[in-house]
Amino acid sequence: RALLLRDDVPLVTLTGPGGVGKSRLALQVADDVADEFSSGVAFVPLAPIRDSALVLSTVAQALGIREHGDRPIAPHLAAVLRDHQLLLILDNLEQVLEVAPDLADLLGDCPTLTVLATSRSVLRVSGEHVVVVPPLALPVMGTPVSPDHLAQTASVALFVARARAADPSFTLTAENAASVAAMCHRLEGVPLGIELAAARVRMFSPEALLERLNDPLRLLTGGPRDLPARLRTMR
Repeated sequence: RALLLRDDVPLVTLTGPGGVGKSRLALQVADDVADEFSSGVAFVPLAPIRDSALVLSTVAQALGIREHGDRPIAPHLAAVLRDHQLLLILDNLEQVLEVAPDLADLLGDCPTLTVLATSRSVLRVSGEHVVVVPPLALPVMGTPVSPDHLAQTASVALFVARARAADPSFTLTAENAASVAAMCHRLEGVPLGIELAAARVRMFSPEALLERLNDPLRLLTGGPRDLPARLRTMR
């Protein structure tokens, strides 16, 4: 939030591995600072785009900016946005990194435009401020702790919350706590993996789930149908 509200920061890139929560963090932060941008916030999902030449056209379409025939989109987009105090979220840029210089040019032409990007790789352009999104905190292994204490660790707390959403009767107990903690470690604290595993408590106990994590890509599927395909499976 602090970076996005600085006048000398045109571009903030949230980076980290797939499933770590970059998009969710971007949306939450944007909601927090939306009132600070007089032209509002625009979210542009780029996961389906594979051609970097289409990125600016996709941005223009998302903003309701009409293209004019064969005229280049970059100067037209810059002319429209030049006086707008807008927060532009570009989600999933890693497969179209070649557009980075064009984004840098757009930001140079639009001094009141701020871009919040999510990408597994940094853009490596001038003015970029990188924020590495870490996995969730993991419990300390090898030291016996009570289930209540264990549930205060972020990764375990997420597992329990998603497990209860799948099965309201789920409870973190002295019997299953070690398996839940081991699963969070096996999944390296990555929220998407934890959510997909926790949803399986309808069918498997934590102990059985831990055993099945020897083949994680087969197990960690079946995410919510209303989410993009990339968020329904760890593959």
